Amino acid sequence: MPAKSSTLVEGSKVCTAQCYAGQFSNSGFDLPADLEPCEPCPEDSYQNQIGQKGCEKCPNGTGTITNGATSSNDCGGPPMISSFTPNPTNATENKNTQFECYGNGIPLPRFSIKKVKTEGFLGKYTQEAITGPDGNQIGIRHIITGVKEHDAGAFECKVDNKFGTDQRYLTVNVELDFSIGKRRRRQSGL
Repeated sequence: MPAKSSTLVEGSKVCTAQCYAGQFSNSGFDLPADLEPCEPCPEDSYQNQIGQKGCEKCPNGTGTITNGATSSNDCGGPPMISSFTPNPTNATENKNTQFECYGNGIPLPRFSIKKVKTEGFLGKYTQEAITGPDGNQIGIRHIITGVKEHDAGAFECKVDNKFGTDQRYLTVNVELDFSIGKRRRRQSGL
């Protein structure tokens, strides 16, 4: 018997193709177009087995991007940012500051934080993944070491997966440290 085929009735010698994963028909077979051809599973459902009479609904309110999904892994939804804080972030020049962005989605989203408009020299920064108890990334931490005047402004947190994107903004305010300039003037005799 050819792969992915079976007989319509027990004892028959004629093999008929079964519907592929991601497809269904009333009989589970791919019959000629005038009888009962296989159809792709509609959006928001999937079928991971051959020869099926229906499709499984995606779990927990998730959906698919297209029809014909072959696995529950094809189900998901757009990611969402749950927080981007503190907003505003008040930083002092030459000190360190940090802010965090948290989000979720199915499948797990990618996280990024970037300065919206960069002018001048920014302070040195690092980014760290924030993970939950299960080891999956749930956020990102942006740490600025030695804040500079040009670090002031808007920062964007962005989360994305194959179902979409979400973004939020926060403002960094920088309080300038004028004591550094006064010390220099005193040392030079001004």
